[in-house]
Amino acid sequence: MVKYGNNIAAERARAGIRRADLAEATGFTVHQLRSWEEGKAQMNGEQIIALARFFNVSSDFLLGLSDYRLSFPSIILSGVPANMDYSPIESKEA
Repeated sequence: MVKYGNNIAAERARAGIRRADLAEATGFTVHQLRSWEEGKAQMNGEQIIALARFFNVSSDFLLGLSDYRLSFPSIILSGVPANMDYSPIESKEA
């Protein structure tokens, strides 16, 4: 499976929403979301950005290129509170 498929599913679970809820909120179809999560289809740049914005994570995080939910410049520029947890997400791979 494509790593970002795992990340989309994990972010959806973290947000406590179903695919149908995410589809309604983003304008994607349940079929598209399922295909991305299962690694059967690839997302284009606009789709990646839309999901990253929805989940409030960096596109690098969503794509599996970073272990940090937000890039540090984004954190600093957005005025995120200093007490926020900046630790990387633990890898589930053994």
